[in-house]
Amino acid sequence: RSRVPVSLLFNEAQTFAQAERALDAGFNAVMLDTSAWEWDDAVAAVARLTRLAHARGATLIARPPQRAGSPA
Repeated sequence: RSRVPVSLLFNEAQTFAQAERALDAGFNAVMLDTSAWEWDDAVAAVARLTRLAHARGATLIARPPQRAGSPA
């Protein structure tokens, strides 16, 4: 056990299932990359995963999809 607070980040999950498995495995920070997803699908997945993460005391980071006209 650590004597100082630590964070274990699962970075760049490509699917909802990967991110959910990371939370189940004990990661306390998960990054979901939805940059290639459709906007509505990404928003719904991030909302659902946020609820799951917060229920476990974890943090969620999300990379949103590019919107039409947005700089790459």
